[in-house]
Formats: sequence, structure tokens, C-alpha cells
Amino acid sequence: MDSIARANTVAFDPFVPNRILLGGDSIYNYKLLLVSSDLGTSWEHTGNGLSGIVYCLVPSVRTPGLFYAGTNQGLFRSTDGGVNWSRTGTFTMVRAVVIDNQNDSLIYAGTSSGVYMSTDAGVSWQAVNEGLVIPDILSLAFRSNAPRTVFAGTNGSGAYFTTPPTGVDELAGSVEVEPIQVQVLPNPARTRFSLTVASPAGQTVQAVIYEPSGRLIRQLPPRLSSGNTVSWLVDWRGAGRGVYFIRIKAGAVEQRARVVITD
Repeated sequence: MDSIARANTVAFDPFVPNRILLGGDSIYNYKLLLVSSDLGTSWEHTGNGLSGIVYCLVPSVRTPGLFYAGTNQGLFRSTDGGVNWSRTGTFTMVRAVVIDNQNDSLIYAGTSSGVYMSTDAGVSWQAVNEGLVIPDILSLAFRSNAPRTVFAGTNGSGAYFTTPPTGVDELAGSVEVEPIQVQVLPNPARTRFSLTVASPAGQTVQAVIYEPSGRLIRQLPPRLSSGNTVSWLVDWRGAGRGVYFIRIKAGAVEQRARVVITD
């Protein structure tokens, strides 16, 4: 096998016997995707169009050749067994992907900004982060049989679960949601930091800050966007050091951010 720095994920092709895909990154931090057609005796490079460090590879068990790859540059889709790839979604840092075994148009992606769901094979995406304390997702698991459940493992606040849609009406009602662009500067911070949120004019933006335990620490005053952004200068003197999480809501869309307070 070719020399690699990290082999992050391995996936068998459910439709081609003895075929294996291996993803990770090389010693130069370039994406690495290898394929073997003889159960690992020999390997060759593949992955045209794929970019970023490969964290997960997930095949469909219903559609031959359909694979998804989560990388630090986003989510990618292949319809030819991993030879050629195209990006889907606007999020980055995808460490986990799960596909419904009963309907491979239903996909969940675990990202550093939360969980996103697609009901149309990756054409559009909807954020499903209600209840998550920390939106940095490390792992996902999908139980397709009853009771249908999706579990998400987070970076710092344990595991959560949700019920995926089951009916035609639920699937048809999903809409594409673009992640909110959020900036926290400086981060780490000491006594104060600025929070800036991209938002169209006329939209009300709300933000709350809480501990990893979920305890509410501060609710920032709502702001009405008069341009393309809204911002707050947050004075944190006397509030204590540590990691805090910010939940931002702009219209019907929610996003989360993290700020580290030092001495």
C-alpha cells in the first residue's frame, strides 16, 4: 500500500465484491483516496474532483456506485464508485455522513456547525440543530428500522438523537437553508469580543450565550439589520474564563458559534 499519514476511513463497495475504498490524508496534508479491487492486495489512487482531508466514506446500499465523502472542505458525492466527485452543500468540515437504508435520498451530514439533512440526495439541505448544545459533530448513526432514529455525537456535550422524517408530506416540506456566516473576534478573547453576523437588511437577529452545560449566561439585545451585517461588542469582564457557546437566530435560520475566554 502507498505510504500514508492517516487512514481515517474505510468502506466496502456493497455491490462489487472485494472492492474497498480508503480515505485519509498524505504526509503533505493533501486528500488521499485509494481503491483496491482485490481486498487490499494492491491499491491505486482515485478521487477526481475530491478535495480536502477525507474523514468519512459512506456507500449507498440501494444505488450501485453512489458514495458520499466528508472532508475538511465539505461534502462530496460520487455516482461511479468513487472515481469522480462533485461537491454538495455549502458547509465545511464534514466528519460524519449517514444515509437512510430505506431511502438513499435522505442523508444527514455532521459538520463543525451542526447537523444538516437532505431529502433530495444532496440537492438542498436543511439545518436540524434544535436542542444541540455544542454543534461540532464528530459522529452520526442512523437506525432505519422502527423506531427510526438518528444519533449525533458531539465534541464536548455527549450524544443527541432526533427522529428523521418518515412521510411524503414531511419530505416534501423540507427547504434549503444556507448556514449563517458568523465571526467572533478575537477568539480566544480576554475581556471583550465582537460578534458579527451576516444578515439581509430588515431581518432581526438574536443571540444568546450559554455554558457547555446548557445554562444561559447572557441574552444579547436583538438587532435589526440595516445592511448586510449586525454586530455586538460583548463585554465579558467578571463573567469568568472558559469555553462558551453562542446561539444565533436570524429569521428562521439558526447557527451556533464558540468563544474561548482566557485570563
